[in-house]
Amino acid sequence: MKRIPAFLQWLVFGLVGIGIFTLIFLIKGNGQPTALPLYVTATPNASESPVEPKLEVRNLLITLADDNRRVVGGFIAVQNQELSELRVFNIDSRTGLDVDAQHMLRFRDAGFESSANQVQVAVEVASNIRVDGSLTLRRLALAGLVDSVKGIYVNIPKSVKVINQQKRKVLIPSGMVRLDGNRAAGYALLVVPGEPESARIKRINTVLSATLAKLPNDEQRVDETISALGSLGRTTVPTELVARNLVLLVASGLWDEAKYQTLSTTVSELGVTKKIGLRRFNLETISSEIATLCPQAILPVTKGPWRLLIKSSSSKATLQIRQDIRKTKFAFVDGGKIKAQKVSTIRIAPWISLAQARALLTTVKLPNARIIREKDSTTKLSAIADAVITVGLDYRAKDNKKESVN
Repeated sequence: MKRIPAFLQWLVFGLVGIGIFTLIFLIKGNGQPTALPLYVTATPNASESPVEPKLEVRNLLITLADDNRRVVGGFIAVQNQELSELRVFNIDSRTGLDVDAQHMLRFRDAGFESSANQVQVAVEVASNIRVDGSLTLRRLALAGLVDSVKGIYVNIPKSVKVINQQKRKVLIPSGMVRLDGNRAAGYALLVVPGEPESARIKRINTVLSATLAKLPNDEQRVDETISALGSLGRTTVPTELVARNLVLLVASGLWDEAKYQTLSTTVSELGVTKKIGLRRFNLETISSEIATLCPQAILPVTKGPWRLLIKSSSSKATLQIRQDIRKTKFAFVDGGKIKAQKVSTIRIAPWISLAQARALLTTVKLPNARIIREKDSTTKLSAIADAVITVGLDYRAKDNKKESVN
């Protein structure tokens, strides 16, 4: 047997030494977050393509989806400018969103048919609240996140049976209970037939806030944890920006003093059927609430398409205009049903020119509508939309091939 050259012996000994050192490093840890279960980290691709480059995330949309990718619930976490208050605005799962689908979709169904980017933009347009980024958690991602913080304590008002990841029923007793990831996810995703929307929202708030409040005060660790969730925990912006936002909330202790409320909605007439009822955001109320907390949270004029709010006595007319503006600079906003009036009008903000308004009216087949231009950006219109079209009977007459009413 030939003798092994000296340089090869040193090479082998060196590699073995590095391997032993690495093994010791991994066993002892180096201040890294608790490893997530393999079932959570199996798939990479933690985030989708960003909506647009951002320097920071202040208003974060967090949604929870079931195993079929249907949204069970979600909220927008909004911080005021001084970082002294956190308001959690829940979204009613029945709220209608325009995600460029054939029909308006409920918030609960939007994630099933559209990307997280589309849902984020649709929520912004419909609510007029600036959303800087979003985090969507599916069952295993939520379970992994809860386990990464060693579980959470939750006050269960009444004992309840939930479905765990193994599709088995598990009893959670009443009182203060420690939940691991599997049971916490089952509790948050629980849907009880006939219960009010507020009951489901409360469970989701309880689990998510308890989990997020226990995240470590370390951006790198939180970033690595979110990234490890893989395709089951998608973000619309780089994960480090989401991590920075979440750590900021932890460091400020804002989760402990957070105020929760559901964004005001009212009945929408744009549902595909009466059975699939839709609701729409009450923009006047929402704008007032957001302006009081943090005016900067209102969607800025320079971001995204101009928001076009449509009011009409005919849902058919409203939906047709929605189709007509698909390829314009305007995005559709449901303004609800109103009492019929003879002549259509459009009210535009100062940053929209008369030429642009006329071009829009031609596109939506209302060339003779009266144009009213606001004088400044402090008006009530600017707080809810960039332009408002009130559809009159002249549009309906034209649709019926009759002479327009003037």
